[in-house]
Amino acid sequence: MNAMLDYSERTASLLTHIPLPVKNAFMEYLARIWAPFRSGHTGFPESRLPFWDQFLPLLDRKFGGHPKPEGNPGGFLAQIRWAQFCFFVCIRIQDDFYDHQLENRSFVVLGNDFLLEVESFLGDYFPRNNHIHAIYPQLLRQTSHNIFRTVTLQEQYDPSPRDLLECYAGVGAIFHLGPSVLCMRYGKQEYAAPLRDLYSHLVVVCQILDDLTDISEDLRQGKVNFAAAVLLSSYSDGERSRDDALENIGRNIIRCGVGSVFEEVYQNLSAAAAIAADLDLTEIHEYVGRYRAGVRLLEAQHHKARVDTIFRPTAPPE
Repeated sequence: MNAMLDYSERTASLLTHIPLPVKNAFMEYLARIWAPFRSGHTGFPESRLPFWDQFLPLLDRKFGGHPKPEGNPGGFLAQIRWAQFCFFVCIRIQDDFYDHQLENRSFVVLGNDFLLEVESFLGDYFPRNNHIHAIYPQLLRQTSHNIFRTVTLQEQYDPSPRDLLECYAGVGAIFHLGPSVLCMRYGKQEYAAPLRDLYSHLVVVCQILDDLTDISEDLRQGKVNFAAAVLLSSYSDGERSRDDALENIGRNIIRCGVGSVFEEVYQNLSAAAAIAADLDLTEIHEYVGRYRAGVRLLEAQHHKARVDTIFRPTAPPE
């Protein structure tokens, strides 16, 4: 299934009630936020779809014994992928609004349409007394609270890197909806908790890599993300002021040694791989291994750029 094509068509159908200029602007916004996945974000071939979308057919096959991903656009697998996508879009709109990244403020209202799609899916497939109806608002609440907490922490003078990682994992709670639904559908509740941990580790990995990419822009906006917080902690108290250190990090990220940032990425990938192995999720375990190889390539590229920058010969004074 061409997921983005399917999501775009369904989104267009969902928003028939809004003025055409707003609808067109929103479809452009949707294409932008999905573009990193479609273009192979950060160079990973696995990034054609986000992991939380890729994993759903794999889990459905594992739990339900299906020989191949379900192709029926009205079937359960297609519906849970759509519901998970809608959950993501709703929260992404809110996050971009809160982070001053939303160009059209009217999009905030559209988030309600996507949230109603999630609730409609749950109502269609699960009776009201099913526990999934209690899990869903918990995930929504956990994500919302951690969006606020993340922004608050990043605006602090010297945020704790550990606290930021905890928030990143909490924001990613929305992605637990898909696996939670599949566990409920197929009576595989013993998988639910370890899958939440696996997803959390991968969410943290993705956010740390985004932090490295966005570090200069975030610092210009007065936000100290995880990567900046780790690099800031490497400066001794007497070496330079906090503001000078952050300015140096923002201007010279290539010159900064980011090994400790990548080490956190590797630790989370190792934890995710171990969970996948314990659950006998071979395809997911292989995915994590390929992702690790991609991260190592990124680290090598950063190291080469750093060496080239530091030791680049300078022109003699005239």
